[in-house]
Amino acid sequence: NNANSVSGRTSGNVNMDNEAQVATSTQVSAIAARALHDGITAQQLSKDISVAVPPNTTFLQMKCGMSTPYQAAACADAIGRAYLTQRRANAANGIRGEVNAQNQRITQLTTKVTVLKAKLASFKGRGRTTSRVRVQLSLNAAQQGLAAAQADSAKLVPFLQDLNQPGNTMVGQVVTPATRPTSPSSPASRPLGTTSSVRGLL
Repeated sequence: NNANSVSGRTSGNVNMDNEAQVATSTQVSAIAARALHDGITAQQLSKDISVAVPPNTTFLQMKCGMSTPYQAAACADAIGRAYLTQRRANAANGIRGEVNAQNQRITQLTTKVTVLKAKLASFKGRGRTTSRVRVQLSLNAAQQGLAAAQADSAKLVPFLQDLNQPGNTMVGQVVTPATRPTSPSSPASRPLGTTSSVRGLL
């Protein structure tokens, strides 16, 4: 949703040209094929899909060619939903990995803080020795690192929970559902095609 449009493309972490390729991938087609329940394979379906990025937008226009208006509309909608499902899964996996990394860091730093506190207590009554100062500095650094890791985890966990909520639009949304085409694409012997639009990328 915070992607920046630059001449029809985006700068930063999201590149619309790359996303157009993702939308036509067999990974996305496999999800859509399962949703369509018509026996078509992911490889077959991917050949019927085309994706365009309109200038000065962060939209993906997904077109699906099929032999009937109903199939064309159903296919375009299925591809749009499948693409968002794939994007959501990838985002969730990345965040989940970061949460796990932060949890490991929290465990390690908690242990380190406990050890350093015990070591610092052993210097009681010995005055401000060099060793005591060194341990105190290490303890301060470990406590600061622990607080930072806990803060990061506290932000990531609810974000991951929100991302997995049904209907969440953080990775994007279908803005224009596909409508059934009223006539074949040119030439008349070619399959019917229809388009759905997907906007907003994490």
